[in-house]
Amino acid sequence: MSMQIATSGGRQGAAPVPAESPGWPALPVPAAAAIALAWTAVVAAVAVLAHPTPLYTVETDLVGEYLPAARQLLAGVVDPAHYAFKGPGYPLLLAVLAGFLRGDVLAAARLLSPVAAGAAAWLAYLLSRRAANAAVATFVLLAMLASPVLVRHALQSGTDTPALALMLASTLLVLSGAGIGAGAAAGLLAGLAVLTRGNALFLVPCAALVLLASRRAPAFAAYAAGVAVPLALWNGIVSLHGGLPPDRNYLNVAWELYGRGVPWDQFQSTVGPRFRSMRDVFSYDPGRAAVHVARNLLAYRWLDARELVTLAPGVLAFPGLLVLARSERGRPWVLHGLACALVLAPVFYNARFALYLLPLYLAGAGESLVWLAALGERAAGAVAASGAPARAAATLAALAIVTATGWSAIAGSRDDLRDAPAKPMRASRTSRGSPG
Repeated sequence: MSMQIATSGGRQGAAPVPAESPGWPALPVPAAAAIALAWTAVVAAVAVLAHPTPLYTVETDLVGEYLPAARQLLAGVVDPAHYAFKGPGYPLLLAVLAGFLRGDVLAAARLLSPVAAGAAAWLAYLLSRRAANAAVATFVLLAMLASPVLVRHALQSGTDTPALALMLASTLLVLSGAGIGAGAAAGLLAGLAVLTRGNALFLVPCAALVLLASRRAPAFAAYAAGVAVPLALWNGIVSLHGGLPPDRNYLNVAWELYGRGVPWDQFQSTVGPRFRSMRDVFSYDPGRAAVHVARNLLAYRWLDARELVTLAPGVLAFPGLLVLARSERGRPWVLHGLACALVLAPVFYNARFALYLLPLYLAGAGESLVWLAALGERAAGAVAASGAPARAAATLAALAIVTATGWSAIAGSRDDLRDAPAKPMRASRTSRGSPG
């Protein structure tokens, strides 16, 4: 069968397999939506029915900060003290959802994370379908839903999956090529994402580059207005309640750049006071800071491959990202990924911080599998043989990746939920036995 492969931007190359047919079936949009919805229902049921005890990791912030802040918002109270490190986006989402749940903010938290994770996987499918093709998008959807990191943070209640869904939705609208209305919606979503996780601010310069480079100045003006609305409203609200406390996220950056090996509490009390702003952090030792950030940019990619994506698709991701970067449709998404990586480089590594990069890495892995299938079929064609074995190998590789990561996700989540009641007790015993 004579075939050709098209790059993500629609250009044709020499490989004899089309980008739409790498060997595994491409799900149509309704089927992909149904799969994401079914996964969301299952994970939400597990989160609500099998997760009564908050985990001693992300959910310490849930109990100590987010739930009290959401209850206050439900009561019409704004306490700026809750927002020294984190914005109001997540507590606000909890309060809105809790309004439909008789004010139960914990139930809202249990539902919000899996719903946001399922929406993020669906948005990743749509982004990959646009930037690459339907076959790669199918792989991205299934691999996202099987991702141990995404499943873990769908079950744990926190800012991670809601922020991810907001960021991906904004990115999709910016990359869609739509007009002023879509630009305004993308900006509004980006503004809400910034209020949920401050590092989402990277979306704004990326949108400016994409929209202005494509001569969509009116769409960017609408985008900028959309971003400004939630930020201005929040600043106006807190100004009526005494104003926000100083944003202290600069201490996280200072700890990463200058506090290697020093416990956080000790650093905060001894070295931390010399820094009063992000500008102080970077001006303290600019050369050392620049070298450290550059080193992290490279080192975090290996950590992403190992911890965020898991090793096999992580290794496959990088050559596929080059394919996406060379294509007209894929390049803007890669630009967003580079900006996200740069924003995360000055802070300590945690795989959940980089969740925005997960679908992009998986799209790269999908592109690499397409390329390998095309290479195998071209080699088979050179000896007048069928290319079916190459396509079958690509299918098996994709299935193996999804199966292996899915099994790891199930096992890890089962262990987390099983150990949830014991972890706070062990931490309490450790704390009581420590000095001070």
